[in-house]
Amino acid sequence: IATTTYRVAEYRPPEFQVSVTAPRTPLFPGDSLRGSVEARYLFGAPMSRAAIGWFARTRPANPWEFEIPNTEGYTVGEQGWWWEDEGESSGAGEVITTGSDTLDAFGRFPVTAVAPAPNNGKPSWLSIVATVTDINRQTVTASATTLIHPARVYIAAKPEGAEYFWTAGKPRNVALVAVRPDGTPVAGEEATSSCARAA
Repeated sequence: IATTTYRVAEYRPPEFQVSVTAPRTPLFPGDSLRGSVEARYLFGAPMSRAAIGWFARTRPANPWEFEIPNTEGYTVGEQGWWWEDEGESSGAGEVITTGSDTLDAFGRFPVTAVAPAPNNGKPSWLSIVATVTDINRQTVTASATTLIHPARVYIAAKPEGAEYFWTAGKPRNVALVAVRPDGTPVAGEEATSSCARAA
């Protein structure tokens, strides 16, 4: 039998609030996300010179978290087995940059992160997460998120016909469409395709 003890501190509600703002317009790889962190005491005064720690992270977007108009029934990006896609998008994501500093005299701090290229031709989320600490070592965290498109044109594919399984040696037709992230069709795009059997 083993025992241990620990101290339980009395709960103290936050005495300040933190907000993070970021552009709502989607980004493309290489774009800079310029966000802003602001912290204020509940009575309205800015948290001048308070300590701040922040990081930027990305994670793949789930299919239900975004919509590319005019691609209904088509597959956008690479599609693996459902457990592969679920594993990629269900985690905490990948931290791409971190930083620590102090807020300015107005309780604000600018944050910049460069949008990386999403994987597998699908959108991803870029989040800015900031934690502010007051003189009593109390912390409050806030975040803001922006969508990253992998390119300015999406290529979507859809097998034609009603058969779910493909028969070896039997030709199959696959329809392709090219659209911008807002669903506008794009003509004249050159596409290269290949077909491989899944293991």
